[in-house]
Amino acid sequence: MNRYRRMVEAGLGDLYGAFLGTEQGANLGLFYDGPVGRFQKVGTLEAFRRRGICSRLVHEAVGLAFARAGVTTLVIVAEDESAGRINESVGFAARERQVGVSRG
Repeated sequence: MNRYRRMVEAGLGDLYGAFLGTEQGANLGLFYDGPVGRFQKVGTLEAFRRRGICSRLVHEAVGLAFARAGVTTLVIVAEDESAGRINESVGFAARERQVGVSRG
């Protein structure tokens, strides 16, 4: 998170949170490289899932991103099927599939 905070301070992106009262239920980061914005650390706490909180947060962040001068493209990576459904519900479409391999 310190790295993301430094990036925000440098004007490279923003961190957002959704709160219910004083409790943060969801969060995300949106960082920019020229006209491209990329979502980072999109997540919802277990107790706040299935309420549409993360979808609304992503939706609001998208609006703010496109209001930023020069932004034309947003990228979000779904790490599981549930995240993919959230992304699609706010207008994202699958374009590529990422596959990774690790050796233990």
